[in-house]
Formats: sequence, structure tokens, C-alpha cells
Amino acid sequence: MKHLVLLPIVLFFFALATLDAQSNSNPKNIMGFYPNPAIDYIQIQDDQETVGQVFIFNMTGRKVKEFVYTKGEKCYVADLPKGMYLLQMLDKNHRIISTQKMDKR
Repeated sequence: MKHLVLLPIVLFFFALATLDAQSNSNPKNIMGFYPNPAIDYIQIQDDQETVGQVFIFNMTGRKVKEFVYTKGEKCYVADLPKGMYLLQMLDKNHRIISTQKMDKR
């Protein structure tokens, strides 16, 4: 039971570490999503077009949404309950390139 309580905390710190490493590794590639907080849709910003998939995890680590990224398309998130989530972007080779927190309202 103790491990289940620690999982969201570990995921949160992992996401922050990944985000920090990404921001320092390639300052020319602006990558993220907007709007945050999200209401109905989010849109991915990827200047170098490296994103292939987008996963959204709840704070217990369960994947709740999955999108194949297509430039310019919006991702529907209105069906998610209000709360905090982790949004993870993977490249076309299925490697994690960014993990960011998302506030859903």
C-alpha cells in the first residue's frame, strides 16, 4: 500500500527531471502543448516535427489517453475528469522525448 502512495510522487519528480533535461539539451526545438490548463482540446507545439505519439497519464500512473500525433491536429481531452495529469511525448521511434504536467479543468 505504501508503494501505491509513492507512485504519483515518483512519477511527478521523474517528469520534472525529464522536462529539465529536455529544456537543457536542445534550446532551438520548442516543444510543448497548449492551452494549459486544458478544457476541451490541447494542441502540440513541435517545431522540429519529432513527436510521433502522445500519452496522457493520471497521477496514479495509469494511461488514460493515447494519440498518434499529426501536425496541426487537436487532441480531445474534454472527457477527462478535472485534475492533474502527465502528458508524455514520444518520437517516431517510440522513445520518450518530453514529459510535462497538464492541468485539466
